[in-house]
Order: sequence, then C-alpha cells, then structure tokens
Amino acid sequence: MCFSSFSQHKTSLFKDNLEQHFITISDSTLYIDGNGNLNNTATFGNGTIGNPYIIENYIINASGLGVDGICIKNTNAHFILSNCTVTNADSG
Repeated sequence: MCFSSFSQHKTSLFKDNLEQHFITISDSTLYIDGNGNLNNTATFGNGTIGNPYIIENYIINASGLGVDGICIKNTNAHFILSNCTVTNADSG
C-alpha cells in the first residue's frame, strides 16, 4: 500500500570527512508515482542506465500512518535509493 504524502520535512546539513551532506527528515512517507515525480524528487541523475536518478539521505518516521515508508511505482526510469532509513513502518 502506498500513501500520497510527503509534506512535513526538514533538511539538515552535516559534514563528514570534509564533504557536505543534506539529510531530509520527515514524519510522512516518500511517495513517488511516475517518471515526472521521480525526476522532481531525485537529488541527481536523469533516469538513464548510465546516469540513474539518486534518491538519498532520507529519514522517515512512518509511525501511526499504517503504510509503507517509501513507495515508488509506475516508473521505467533507473534509480538508486541510498542511505535512507524508515522507522515505525507498518509491517503488514
């Protein structure tokens, strides 16, 4: 089951080995439906096999939502989901 919400979030910056990283923290799910939505959500890339979309550094608290923390559907683009954490997701 997918839930169509990702509105309440904050982005933080931290440094690790002199590199800057942005972490997005949210109390709603990451829901991507289609190539256009994937393009708008991705940090880098264009969806090709040689340059896949990159979705990274999300921390999602799905507590009480009764749904998946991350839902990606209806896309034929290539993507990499990296360094994402979902807590308290529905196990059913």
